Amino acid sequence: MARSWMTDSKNFKNLESYLESYGDYIIRQAKLTIKKEAPKSSGRLSRSLKYRLGTKKSEYLIKFDSNKYGAFVERGVKGKGGKVKGIQYQGNRTYIDVRGKRQRTKFKFRHKNPGKNMVSALIPWITRNGIAIKKGQTMTGLAYAIAYGIIRKGLPSISFYTQPIAATRGLFVRNLEKNYAADIEKGIVANGFRLKLN
Repeated sequence: MARSWMTDSKNFKNLESYLESYGDYIIRQAKLTIKKEAPKSSGRLSRSLKYRLGTKKSEYLIKFDSNKYGAFVERGVKGKGGKVKGIQYQGNRTYIDVRGKRQRTKFKFRHKNPGKNMVSALIPWITRNGIAIKKGQTMTGLAYAIAYGIIRKGLPSISFYTQPIAATRGLFVRNLEKNYAADIEKGIVANGFRLKLN
């Protein structure tokens, strides 16, 4: 009986409540990071941020999600390298992991030339950022030029999830232990001393 109490997530209200508040906090911080690092973004990435809290084999699992583009913004994309406006770039890109360590991204551009989807996505970005079109240049031509630069230099990471996770890692573990202990103590009182004896 005591063992089934231990593995039943319904008996860990303090722990579950804390994990929910932690998930909400990380989402808020992630949105603030995106707003700070990319103030003129479309907002689609921020709106896609969410977390899921569930259980599997008596363990709590918290997963932070975003749209497909979010993974590339989170970890950056390695560029092909080459010259952009006369400056040579290696294309290396790094991100901050959940332990606060800088790591090289595994994402990389597969092609040397930009595709139509990439160019199309850059056109509204150019408009939002108020980038002027030079005389004799078209919007599509400007988008291609910017896309070539991105492919050579790479896409920098924002690490919108991992930065706040790394910054609060120690506090998270302490609060996790505190709330877990509170639920265990509550269960011992509610179930007598069967938990200790078993």
